[in-house]
Amino acid sequence: MTDSTQPPLIKRSTRPSVGLRASHVPFQLLCLLSVAVFAGVAAEASEDAASRIRRLDDLIARAPTGTATAHLLTQRAAAHRDAQRWTAAVADIERARAADPTRSTLDREQGRILIAAGRTHEGLVYLERYLTHDPANPNLWLDLARAYSSLSIHDRATSAYAQALRYDPRPGPELFLERSTAIAARGPDFQQAALDVLEAGIQRLGPAISLQLRALEFEIALQRFEAALGRVDALESRARTRAPWLLRRAEILHLANRAPEALRTLERARLDATSVPAHRQGSPAHAHLLEAIRTLEARFRAEAD
Repeated sequence: MTDSTQPPLIKRSTRPSVGLRASHVPFQLLCLLSVAVFAGVAAEASEDAASRIRRLDDLIARAPTGTATAHLLTQRAAAHRDAQRWTAAVADIERARAADPTRSTLDREQGRILIAAGRTHEGLVYLERYLTHDPANPNLWLDLARAYSSLSIHDRATSAYAQALRYDPRPGPELFLERSTAIAARGPDFQQAALDVLEAGIQRLGPAISLQLRALEFEIALQRFEAALGRVDALESRARTRAPWLLRRAEILHLANRAPEALRTLERARLDATSVPAHRQGSPAHAHLLEAIRTLEARFRAEAD
């Protein structure tokens, strides 16, 4: 964790495309498809959506009808999606279906386009249909989970997140965070279950600060103040700047009705904040931290009088 990191104030496997058999595919078609796959993938890393669309326009104009055209149209549909040109994106998917009706991956792409366009119910129909072709794809489960969450279908969302975690060999913290959030959205009775997901993420990935901060929020919501203080201590022990974590500790102590201890902790936070090197004392972040400490200290003292 770096000095600039401060705790917030308390507020509360993809299915392969249909294979091409060289004995039945013209050499010209294979060359065009190779251009799209190998040159196109490298170019997409640096191209914006408009540039990708122009490049694909040229390739599509030169491609023979069939599998190669469907592949290129699918790529252009994704570029239109990124440019938020929903009508053009759907039109390319429909043309791709006509060119290659056996391409099941078009269901997933059309589902993603419709969801991005705000037509989530329609998009889910396509994603759920594609799921029968690729049930072990973690990214597909993640698309489903996010769509269900956006519609507040929390039980399906939490199940889909569980499947995404099951099939993802190397999930990042955000996947645990999203599943925890989906579980918590089901109501106060699910806060412990949401915390358990974060704990599983910490056990699997190590002490990621995003997971620990969210876990801290749940400990506070569950009024488990000792556990919350333990998490703050663990975070503070790895920080070079202690003042932000002392501020958080004081807030928790105040919530736990330990006002004298909270005030002493704020005094320590103020001393720590004013002892940092001079070149850092003028930064906006440092000024904000000092203001937060002084404001909270004044409030706590007023409440104690």
